[in-house]
Amino acid sequence: MTALDDLPIELLYEVLLYSLSAALPITSRRLHAIFDACPASFRAQYILSHFEPDQAHFSDVVSKVLRFPLCSITVLDAVLRTWAVDASTSTQEEDTPAPPSPSVGQTRPSELEEPPGGSSTLVSAPTAAPELPRRLFRGLKPRTDREYIDSDAPLPLLRYLYASPRIPPPNPNSHEGYALTRAVHAEFVPLIAFLLEHGASPHHKNGLAVLVAIRLKKLPLVRMLIERAEVGGRGAKKRRLEDRMEVTPEMLKAAVRAKARDIVEYFTQDKGCVPDIQTLHMLMRV
Repeated sequence: MTALDDLPIELLYEVLLYSLSAALPITSRRLHAIFDACPASFRAQYILSHFEPDQAHFSDVVSKVLRFPLCSITVLDAVLRTWAVDASTSTQEEDTPAPPSPSVGQTRPSELEEPPGGSSTLVSAPTAAPELPRRLFRGLKPRTDREYIDSDAPLPLLRYLYASPRIPPPNPNSHEGYALTRAVHAEFVPLIAFLLEHGASPHHKNGLAVLVAIRLKKLPLVRMLIERAEVGGRGAKKRRLEDRMEVTPEMLKAAVRAKARDIVEYFTQDKGCVPDIQTLHMLMRV
C-alpha cells in the first residue's frame, strides 16, 4: 500500500490545499522537508485558500495573512498578485444588471434598512488599516552580542508593508501599541524610530512604552518617545514640535523608584513635571 510519504510532490501539494492542515507538514521528516522547500507561489496559494475574495474586505485579509508565520516578503508579494488576479476575474464574471434608478417622487430605501428577508443589506465599509500581528514583535528582546540594525527583522517586512501601493498603511498602534512597547523593551532603536515616524503613539496603556524605557534607565529612549524630532531644512532655523505626550507624575514616580537620576532631572527640569507628596518623600530619601 502506498504511504502518504510516497506520493508525488505535486499530489502532496494538492492534499495540503484540500485539507488546509497545519499539522500535515510536520507529520514526517520527508513531508517537512518537502513543504519547507515549497515555492512562495504555493505558500501564497495555501494562505489564500483560507479566504474567499468576494466575502472579505481586503484589509481584513491582509491582517490575517500577516498572522501566518510563513508570510515573508516574497510570500506576501505573491499573495497580493494572486489576490489581484482573483479579484479582477471575479469582477469580470459579474453580469448582474444594476438596479434601476428611482423615479421622481420615489424614495430609495436606505442601505441600512432591514430588507423584507429579515437581514440587513451588506454595505461596503471604507477600507480600514490592516493590523500588525503580535507575532512580528513577540520574540524581540534585548541583545547582548550587538545592537539592532536596520536589516534586523521585522523592519524589512514593515518597510515593504508601508511602501507598497497595493496595501493600505497598517495601523502602527495595533493591539494597544504592542509593537512600540516590545521595540522599547528590546532597545531596538531603528524599529522604534520607524514606528514613531509612521504614527505609533506611546499613549497606550497609560504610557507603558515610556514606563518600560524608564525601568531600563534609558534617557535617550524616554526622550525619543516623548519628544518629536525638530523640523527644518538645512541652514534654516529648526522648529520644535509639540511633544507626543505629557509627562505624568506616575512617570516621575517610576523614574524615582528606578533610581534613574538623569530621567528624574529631565522630567522635573526640562518638562516641568511636579511631583506629588509621595514622590517628594521618596526624593528626600534618595
